[in-house]
Amino acid sequence: MDPYEGGAPTSNNSHRPRALTSKLSFSFLQQKVTASDSSSNLVTNPTTAVTLANANQADIAFPNEADDTSSLHPSYSNRYSLASGTSPYLSAVGSSDEEFEGENIENSELTSLFQNLMAKDSRRGDENGISTPSMHNVFTDDEVPLDESFLMKRVALEKSDNLDTFKGKLKHFFILSTAGKPIYSMNGSDGLIMGYMGLITTIVSTFHESLKSEFHHISQDKFRLVVMDRNPLLLVAATNVSSELVPCSGDNSETSIIEEQLRAIYNYILAVLSKPVICKNFDRRMNYDLRNILSHQDFNMLDSLCMKLTYGFTLSTTGEYEMDNSFYIGAMLNNAITCAKIRKSTRAKLDAILISCKRLKAKQHSSNGSLIISDKLLGSDKERFIASDLLFGFLTIEEKVLSYLRPKAHHLGNEDIRTLLSTVSSSLQVPEHDDAPELWIPLCMPNFNDSGFLYLFVKQLFLPTLASPIIIILLSGNKSSFYDMKEVANYITYRIKRSSAFCRKLSDELVHMSTSTPVLRELGISIIRHFIYKRKSYNQFYMDNLQFDGNMSHVLRASSHVNHLYSNLARSKTSIAIEGISSAKKLTYTRWQLEGGWLTGFLLQDEKSEFYCICGGSGQAQMIIEESLRIIRWCERYNKRLFVGDGVTF
Repeated sequence: MDPYEGGAPTSNNSHRPRALTSKLSFSFLQQKVTASDSSSNLVTNPTTAVTLANANQADIAFPNEADDTSSLHPSYSNRYSLASGTSPYLSAVGSSDEEFEGENIENSELTSLFQNLMAKDSRRGDENGISTPSMHNVFTDDEVPLDESFLMKRVALEKSDNLDTFKGKLKHFFILSTAGKPIYSMNGSDGLIMGYMGLITTIVSTFHESLKSEFHHISQDKFRLVVMDRNPLLLVAATNVSSELVPCSGDNSETSIIEEQLRAIYNYILAVLSKPVICKNFDRRMNYDLRNILSHQDFNMLDSLCMKLTYGFTLSTTGEYEMDNSFYIGAMLNNAITCAKIRKSTRAKLDAILISCKRLKAKQHSSNGSLIISDKLLGSDKERFIASDLLFGFLTIEEKVLSYLRPKAHHLGNEDIRTLLSTVSSSLQVPEHDDAPELWIPLCMPNFNDSGFLYLFVKQLFLPTLASPIIIILLSGNKSSFYDMKEVANYITYRIKRSSAFCRKLSDELVHMSTSTPVLRELGISIIRHFIYKRKSYNQFYMDNLQFDGNMSHVLRASSHVNHLYSNLARSKTSIAIEGISSAKKLTYTRWQLEGGWLTGFLLQDEKSEFYCICGGSGQAQMIIEESLRIIRWCERYNKRLFVGDGVTF
């Protein structure tokens, strides 16, 4: 291996393209279904989502779809739901706990089960009739238009002292001390929220002192208030978002969704401050103002976190917005993380580069004391390992993991990894020149060790033709190891750029990941419009590219519909434990009637994976099953391309 001296060689990237903004296009309902009678342009709306003209086919019938696909106003079949607690606007949510034995599940068995579920729903629908409101709002579960006016009035962050504006927001998060001192509010000014903080503190303390119990939540009239007591902090969520008022299937807690959100916010507070620092300051003074040690960037990060956990996007009063479906879906999938899709050989090369860092040695010259770094085994007594303090290492792009280095005996949990990636992303600035600043960030990993800090060295690596940089993240337990981590990062940069062929290959694959045609087109899938595949053992997921076109209100509305349908599937999925049957499969589905057509949400799970998909147009149950299994087999075949797994260890 070639010796490497000092920093990595630089390259002229003056013509490097600017980072791309998300190009978004909603195309779930693009196929038009015409009447079989060519003499008439009229199409009769179905009274049920399933026609059983052929009992063996169980076709899903769809009305004509509107020519203007830029308008997505869903209307729902108002019928009995097969999953308790779901919205009455959902056409159907069905699931089955039937299990099939055998290494390979025959398509016919799953198709038969799917047909039975749809037939059961069809009978219930015939009994209860159908209504199709012209518009539906996934946030309020009514017919209020989900347009720009609604988004700015009810959703967008607003820090003003206007009480009516504050009360009109669908979601609020608060962080306060047990003494009632406000720390953070998602909406409203400090003066406006002060009275609410006092009221919450009074309720919590009354339960503690008078009832000898802990106040948890209160629900009434499409409103829910949840309190998480983490003495000396109280974390509070108040919500009118309809999907957050529905309990998960098989979950005894009706507040589990909000609890996970509060836990994520608490983890961030611990990450930037650590538990000992928080307790130490409040032990000294009960009414300590924790805002004194939180930065402006921390409050911006909390704003972003609250919005993405609730809606899957951020939106300010100026109309600026940022989509982040993968963050929302990752939270929905039990804090699963997403990885960059690259070839197995490319990931193996990156893994090898990371693991080779642990063999780097430094030798001091008597002439000038400069460090020469090499991964060859040198025999000098003055040698030392440069990366001896390196605990974890990540290569990421757009918050997707490319490669992951860890000790054999330790592992960072997904909650910590998600916090780490979000923090790094919010800390990075788009450089005006190629010399991006390197960052040194103290960060506590609360699920790894909530009593101390790890120190993050962050470097951006720009490659030709690649719009977004590769992020090198090195975690050390030694706060004095900045220069060592800098040398390691320079070495990684050098190793990636050393081979022009590998550098070009990596760039091409990452560009292809962002701009390629969706996997569905490559596989010739006609019914399924989008899918998510989660590998349970890794708690990592892959999803096909989501693309939306249109103005702000259309993009956010379309994205919210997708998130809502997937979250409804996740909440309604079967939860019966599998006992030693490796190939047991469980099926859950829901149907959603839109203005101009139907969408079918489908979930197929076994002990290895969960497969979610959205189907549009018209099709048969058998075709949905066949296409689902085809995609699942593709994901299993190329799982080394899709996932980093447990990472590479030393």
